[in-house]
Amino acid sequence: MKTYLAEVLGTFLLVFIGTASVVTGGFGGAPPLARKASAWRSASA
Repeated sequence: MKTYLAEVLGTFLLVFIGTASVVTGGFGGAPPLARKASAWRSASA
């Protein structure tokens, strides 16, 4: 049970700190870098 709790806590902190660093860095409103699937299909055809 301790291992599971450590995994959950570690994952939560990793995501929380990563998200906080993006927002405080000024990239919180930036659009995602990935293209839509429909745009990907038309570009490769």
